[in-house]
Amino acid sequence: MVGYITAALAEGADDIAVLVRARQHLESLLPALRAAGIPVAAVELDALGERVAVQDLVSLTHALVQPADRLAWLAVLRAPWCGLLLPDLCAIAAAAEARGDGSIAGLMRTPEEIAGLSADGRARLARVAPVLSRALDARRRAGVAARVRGAWLALGGGATLKEPIDLDAIERFLSLVADSEVAGDLPDWPALGDALARLYADPDPGMGERVQIMTLHRAKGLEFDTVILPGLARPPNRGGTEILRWRRRPSGLLLAPMKARGAETDPVYAYLRRLADGEESAELGRLLYVGCTRAKRRLHLTAVLEAEHRNDSPLAWKVPPAGSALAKFWHSLPTPVPPPLVANDLPPRPPPPRLLARLPASWSSPRPERGVPAVAAIASPQETLPFDWAREAARHVGTVAHRLFAQIAREGIVVWDASRVATLAPRLSTELAAAGVDEAELPAAAAEVAGALRRMLADPRGRWLFDPGHSDASSELALAGWDGASLTHVAVDRTFVTEGVRWIVDFKTGTHEGADREGFLDREQERYRTQLERYASLVRAFDARPIRLALYHPLLSGWREWAYDDEA
Repeated sequence: MVGYITAALAEGADDIAVLVRARQHLESLLPALRAAGIPVAAVELDALGERVAVQDLVSLTHALVQPADRLAWLAVLRAPWCGLLLPDLCAIAAAAEARGDGSIAGLMRTPEEIAGLSADGRARLARVAPVLSRALDARRRAGVAARVRGAWLALGGGATLKEPIDLDAIERFLSLVADSEVAGDLPDWPALGDALARLYADPDPGMGERVQIMTLHRAKGLEFDTVILPGLARPPNRGGTEILRWRRRPSGLLLAPMKARGAETDPVYAYLRRLADGEESAELGRLLYVGCTRAKRRLHLTAVLEAEHRNDSPLAWKVPPAGSALAKFWHSLPTPVPPPLVANDLPPRPPPPRLLARLPASWSSPRPERGVPAVAAIASPQETLPFDWAREAARHVGTVAHRLFAQIAREGIVVWDASRVATLAPRLSTELAAAGVDEAELPAAAAEVAGALRRMLADPRGRWLFDPGHSDASSELALAGWDGASLTHVAVDRTFVTEGVRWIVDFKTGTHEGADREGFLDREQERYRTQLERYASLVRAFDARPIRLALYHPLLSGWREWAYDDEA
């Protein structure tokens, strides 16, 4: 199959389609295509919930959400991150029974007390039990998705993944868990399972839709340069004998049950089964016709068929299974069918050994690489300020005011006026109280925030700061960069570009009730000059335009600006 697709790509085929009768026919093909580096678009065929890595994570999730689920716990301990052998699992199950409640979860807190474990099993359990115990203890303290993700990483789940698609599958499942959890629990587990069943791998964008895989049903009405129909010898999955068969007839309902044990088959039941088989055969013929006629240049029909010795005759093909697509083609093939190209004396190939995929018993999480040194965000000068805005309440006034300035930037200043500010009184009181402002100071603090908003909206300079005509505008812009030998983090109150100049503006919600207002603003400029120039040095890393810095005091309609000098 990989050879056919590679050859078609080399020949310049614009589009290639692999058409299958059922999703199960792709269980070996999709991994082989990924291993060959061939990007494909599988149309709702590559179910993420069927991947082993996801199934192991589902077991871990259910074990943490429902600690009494013994089957989930056994699956967790059998998964590759632990990999206990069956005798060790039996010893754990026996120890759980001896507890009286049958809880395997309870054993994770005292794994050393479990009798009958092998030395390998004891070492493996000693590594994973503390992780699982901590995840159990975090119940009702952290969200389900956070607990599952943390436990999965600590157990070494990432080291057990085989293909890159598994990582995407893990992330999407954890997103489902986060969307489904309520108050640290998963109240509707079946709904989560249904949502997982609808998760399919996204088409690989590497080659667009040049190689597509889909069912024969979906191919109707489409055409492709090259079409490949694999697995033609695979029999259909009929799901066992039906208990009842029926057909509607003009005079009523024709119905028959399956035969009882030891009884003969009901002739009506046999008749209805023949009708169903005929309908399936006709539908299969229609599907094969659809599939074969999708090809514009090249068609490949592939099948894997066993060979056998018939009496003393040479090696010959077995007859295809009834109901398979190859059985439909069999009588159209040349007679006799060319024999298998296999030597008569070739011994039968032994079945591959079934290996337990697991991490080494001594596995441990890799130590992270040395990171960059980090420091806290730049703090304001720690000098005692004689004005009332230096009090703790004034700090919270500034926090709430800055929050509202950012909201104005998001919504646009045109939708803000004094009447809207008047409606904010309940919100201001609530936010200030939540920040810790004393009840006696709430009215004054709320009035101060509202006053800052009203004055800013009435001030032409204030409205200019939020002019929608500015480009590259942002409020509360978070930046990080090197300040000497340390990494520092800052948040810029307001920045924008106008007339080719980058402005960096810092809002100050303080007041000045004394004389010499201009002198106060000059002193504020000197106090915060170093802070704003540090902001500018971080902005300079991605913006080469001229930069001007400014302090804006909305309560005073105060303004100070100066140019940033890179050479200073």
